[in-house]
Amino acid sequence: MSALIQIFARAPVLGQVKTRLIPEVGAARALAVYEQLLRRTVRQAAATDFALEVWMAGDSPEPLEKLLNDAGAEVSIKRQQGSDLGARMHHALSDGLTRHQRVMLIGSDIVDLEPQHLRHASRLLEGGADLVLGPSADGGYYLVAPAAPCPALFAGVTWGTSLVWQQTMARVADLDLRLELLPKCHDLDNGEDLRRAEALGVIR
Repeated sequence: MSALIQIFARAPVLGQVKTRLIPEVGAARALAVYEQLLRRTVRQAAATDFALEVWMAGDSPEPLEKLLNDAGAEVSIKRQQGSDLGARMHHALSDGLTRHQRVMLIGSDIVDLEPQHLRHASRLLEGGADLVLGPSADGGYYLVAPAAPCPALFAGVTWGTSLVWQQTMARVADLDLRLELLPKCHDLDNGEDLRRAEALGVIR
């Protein structure tokens, strides 16, 4: 059975990525942090030997193409489509599920993501899960993998807030989905997250 990993990412453009970091470390450092995280995410995903796509937000594909080439992985780039994050995730997952039996969508800035997280998600889907989620420490999730397209999963969620997990769990209960969870991971949004990643050696 074929499996696909989709990475949601922005084009690495100065001043347009990791904007919450910019007041503390400056736009150039925020960009460098973002590029390191995205390269790491691509390498971790590529180590699974699953198919790999990057779904891009923004209108500047050239910097992203260069970064992915530098990462040394075979990756195709697609454009995100939808009015909000939920609609964009649903569109990407639905597209992937027309071509692969298992699709896992992840963010580009998970500090402690490892290939085994992705392999575990794939095994859980093979085992009959309706949905696999990877909770993140900030109250959202770093991985979402429905067994079939499920637009209702992404409805009524206040994206970008600490309510995402709570609201998603309410949707899971309403839909009576068989849910499996991965270990919690950390993404990188602010200065505290950056210092943690530097201490772990993930960011230089």
